[in-house]
Amino acid sequence: MNAVIYPLGHAEKELERLDMQASLLRDPSLETLFAQSKSCLEIGCGNGANLPLLRRQNQETQYIGIDTSEAAIDEAARRFHENENARFMVMGGASIDLPEASLDLIFTKLVLWAVGVDWPCVLKEAMRLLKPGGTFYAFEPCNHLVEMYPERPSAKRWMNQWDEAALASGIDPFIGPKVARQLKRAGFQNVDSKFFPVIATGREKDRYEAIVGNLKGFYMGSAAEALGLPADGELRRNASEEFLQFGPESLVMDAFFVSRGWKFA
Repeated sequence: MNAVIYPLGHAEKELERLDMQASLLRDPSLETLFAQSKSCLEIGCGNGANLPLLRRQNQETQYIGIDTSEAAIDEAARRFHENENARFMVMGGASIDLPEASLDLIFTKLVLWAVGVDWPCVLKEAMRLLKPGGTFYAFEPCNHLVEMYPERPSAKRWMNQWDEAALASGIDPFIGPKVARQLKRAGFQNVDSKFFPVIATGREKDRYEAIVGNLKGFYMGSAAEALGLPADGELRRNASEEFLQFGPESLVMDAFFVSRGWKFA
């Protein structure tokens, strides 16, 4: 593929997955930052799935959500049309039409990985838009650390092929630990980063099924064809079946990194 794509798309089923994913991947540190902020920009807001969780902490924060998908922004605007302190706009993250030094908090959640090789431009733009003392927060994947036990060889092979196809298309599902270094290069200070595993055993049935269901929706949906993988075939069928295998000794781990940086005067 020559052009960078966002392989998951914004079909109705994918927008529904975003709601489930937002609840599953909650990070209290982001909610604390939001609670302390008067103004916030979410880059790559999708259907606004993160907003209800943040609103539990602060109803007054002026929130702006941007996304390149008109379908996602239309859905977000429909869902939150009664929220006076929220607005949504179709816009990319590398060139944002907002006033310089006007925001307390800017965050991305599972967005930078799909921007392509120019993703550091998003960090530079965030630096421009943040007020002195403002914070940039990123929650991004590190897919080579995703694990399921007992081993599921077909699912693992399929996920590896998916990740390799994503890299070949120009996007990076392993971006999580790379963000902190780019934040420093963009001029952010006091940069920190931490591994954020999302884990469950088979004894936590609901949580286990939620994590596996999110992984299955990510890897086994229409994104595979968008990345050039076969729509059918023995490996895909076997992988899909292995995702459904379940027992009390089962374990699943999805893997992410949280990175933060501050803009000082």
